[in-house]
Amino acid sequence: MKSQLYQLVFLLLFIFNISHAQTYIGVQSGFSVSKTPLRLDDELFTINQKSRHSVLYSISVEKKIKKNFYLQTEIQYSKEGSVLYKRDIEGLNFFYVFNDIKYIKVPLLAKYKLKFSDYLVYGLIGPSISVAVDGKSHFIMIDDRELNEQAREEIDFTKSGLSKVDTGVTFGVGLEKIIAKKVKLAVGFNYYFGLLNIGKNRAESIYNESQNFFIGASIPFTTQE
Repeated sequence: MKSQLYQLVFLLLFIFNISHAQTYIGVQSGFSVSKTPLRLDDELFTINQKSRHSVLYSISVEKKIKKNFYLQTEIQYSKEGSVLYKRDIEGLNFFYVFNDIKYIKVPLLAKYKLKFSDYLVYGLIGPSISVAVDGKSHFIMIDDRELNEQAREEIDFTKSGLSKVDTGVTFGVGLEKIIAKKVKLAVGFNYYFGLLNIGKNRAESIYNESQNFFIGASIPFTTQE
């Protein structure tokens, strides 16, 4: 799976052909809120679910196609998951599990920009493919508000009936500003919805879903218009 992802990355960079058009290369970091309904212990954790919060990082390449239109791809490290919890019948004990699946994600995004004063406002949309590189669950039991027991374990994708590959679509909006020496700063919001049921051998359907808030900076690789 990893080799297929690497081949896709090199193919995208080749398509972008960064020596023949205005191209920006940058980094982004942000805050992700995900809610993937991943219940690894159906006996305990089937009642309530909360969002999982994590940090994401990415390297981006943006190429100008024509006026106002751009293509952007990223190599993104992110997490999908959720927090599941249950109170027992007596109302004294809480059982929690924190699930995290770490992905390398590669989206290919069509981007449209409009200029307002000194700022560029944009919207984007495009498909994405992800490959899971790791997965962990953190189990906690709290007895009458005191920590009683906890454990961590690796997620076995084969045993759990989970696919390591995910595909989906990304929507986003944001704001950019070019400062000194054509360095570009950006803030934005992206919404990702998985189109592939990663619970391939399970009774329930499991689709990744996350919202990302990020800031970023990029520099021009070429300056031709």
